[in-house]
Amino acid sequence: MAARQVEQNMENELHKAVHTASGYANDAKEYALEQKQNAEGMIREHPWAFVLGAFAGGVIIGTLLSKRN
Repeated sequence: MAARQVEQNMENELHKAVHTASGYANDAKEYALEQKQNAEGMIREHPWAFVLGAFAGGVIIGTLLSKRN
């Protein structure tokens, strides 16, 4: 009888943990979606700035990698 009670308690704790983790995952998903939309809006407002930034970053990384050899 005591073993069944322990098993039931463990099952309840596991259920609570899964429910909590699911809530955190949903919060993270909503936050990521919001950040994606913010980034897309910034890119729409200043597309050439982001293209130029990506180009400059590529040149810098290319320069750094070519000097390694």
